[in-house]
Amino acid sequence: MGLLNTCAMASAPVMTTIFTTISGMGDVCYALIVLLAVEATVLFVAVRMGIKVKKTEKGVNSTVAVND
Repeated sequence: MGLLNTCAMASAPVMTTIFTTISGMGDVCYALIVLLAVEATVLFVAVRMGIKVKKTEKGVNSTVAVND
């Protein structure tokens, strides 16, 4: 999650420029739709990474329990 947060913080100025350009060239609705798509993608990646981490932790915990 730290890397994802770092990427989001580093790309914030660029994304602001892109959304401002989209809303200036077209309509604010288009910028909001693009923002919604980006946020949905970030949510999907975060949930997927969380599931992978939980699976990894579960596998490590079960291995430790077998060795005890």
